[in-house]
Amino acid sequence: DEICIGKGHRYKTLVMDLDTGAIIFVGSGKSAESLVPFWNHSFKSTAKAFLKSWCKRAISTGLKPLVTIANTLLSLKDGLLNYFKHRISSGPMEGTNNKIKTVQRQSYGFRDQEYFNLVIYSLHEKKYALVG
Repeated sequence: DEICIGKGHRYKTLVMDLDTGAIIFVGSGKSAESLVPFWNHSFKSTAKAFLKSWCKRAISTGLKPLVTIANTLLSLKDGLLNYFKHRISSGPMEGTNNKIKTVQRQSYGFRDQEYFNLVIYSLHEKKYALVG
């Protein structure tokens, strides 16, 4: 996932270990090049065949709602098939993004980006208690 770290469209790209919750990679920017080692382009052929078959049948009905859904699914095909293979969600990463934003807000920003990266790497060790 990527997070905005301030004004001027500055971003950091993050990769999280879903088992431990640890951030295992922090990259500058939000380009795909920063994630090259983490990409996995192999998809299960059965999922791909099923999606293609369902969309073909939906489009052939001529019913506008089904055609619209099929076209949307086809445009999101890569993400859908990737989820089918890996069964992961962006929920944990979005929670970590909120922690990063909270730390950044509490510190009134970071001038030293290397120190900020170290803070991000150590976030999974922090425990937050519910107050109420």
